[in-house]
Amino acid sequence: MKVIISAGGTGGHFFPAIAIAEELKKRIIGCEVLFIGTGRELESKMLKERGFNFMAIHSSGIKKKISLNTFKAIFELFRGFTESIKIMRKIKPNIVVGMGSYVCVPVILASSCLNVPTLIHEQNLLPGRANRLLGYIVDKIAISFEDSTKYFPKGKVVLTGNPIRENIITKNRNEAIKDLGFDSSKRTILVFGGSQGAHSVNYCFLEVLKYINSYKEKIQIIWATGEKDYQEISNLAKNCPIKTLISPFFVNMAEVYAIVDLAICRSGATTIAELTTKGIPAIFIPYPYATNNHQELNADFVSSHSGGITLLEKNLNGKVLADAIIDIIDNTEKLKNMSEAMKKIAKPEAAKAVVDLITKTYG
Repeated sequence: MKVIISAGGTGGHFFPAIAIAEELKKRIIGCEVLFIGTGRELESKMLKERGFNFMAIHSSGIKKKISLNTFKAIFELFRGFTESIKIMRKIKPNIVVGMGSYVCVPVILASSCLNVPTLIHEQNLLPGRANRLLGYIVDKIAISFEDSTKYFPKGKVVLTGNPIRENIITKNRNEAIKDLGFDSSKRTILVFGGSQGAHSVNYCFLEVLKYINSYKEKIQIIWATGEKDYQEISNLAKNCPIKTLISPFFVNMAEVYAIVDLAICRSGATTIAELTTKGIPAIFIPYPYATNNHQELNADFVSSHSGGITLLEKNLNGKVLADAIIDIIDNTEKLKNMSEAMKKIAKPEAAKAVVDLITKTYG
């Protein structure tokens, strides 16, 4: 069986794609998986480390406002389409899977023209423009939130959840604590802004440290700053009395999640899928410029189920965030209830469900 997976852009599209690919290789002996993406260094590096083949094509998102860039984007999409046609004819895949974002558009269009079965996966509650467009031509649509059904043609949609990598599900807490050199008696707070980092969250949390220093015997911190802020944040936080592990990005997120008790983070769909599966309560600070405000919708969904709380960036300051952290971390019963609420909305079998759908669509 040969499967092409088109994914790129952010980790929110890319990590679920890896989870699906790993499940395919695990379930189907001899399955060949080829990734088609944008050619970013992060994508090719991660796939090479996991032994997956990768090819890059030209593609570009088309803005709603018409300008000279619109015509350039259309040209790039056409180039990507012709490149995809050539790849399809060479590889002869049994099925093509699109994970959202503009890079999937030429790939799925090429697949449809060649009568190759197609499937797309939508991670967010509010689907992006690319997937809403592709929903009319693909064979099947996998969604992560039931409320997404209304945005797609009837009869094609299957609720699978958002796939996460298996090692995140299975990593042992005691082993992770030992590997990271942390204290099992303390509660661990994770601060991160996704694969790119979050500048405003980083500097707000610097202010938070002034209010929570007295909790140094109770808490420890893991902080993923992103590349741009790493050096300055490291320097400014170096005198913090609370044990703090700071890095631009943690490749070993399975270990990190295994010991975390509370997360302060953006509300991308993949972040939510990982947190819910691990039962980690969260204080969500949605990225305010996300397309169609989809991060706030994601966060509100979890908050409405009592697994997290949503703080809008426009209302955010160090005192507000510190109060929210202390209110949760200092209340064992509340922390436990939030953790259980997260687990209730989790879909840890999502990768298996998507692969089931792939095999049915191909079959």
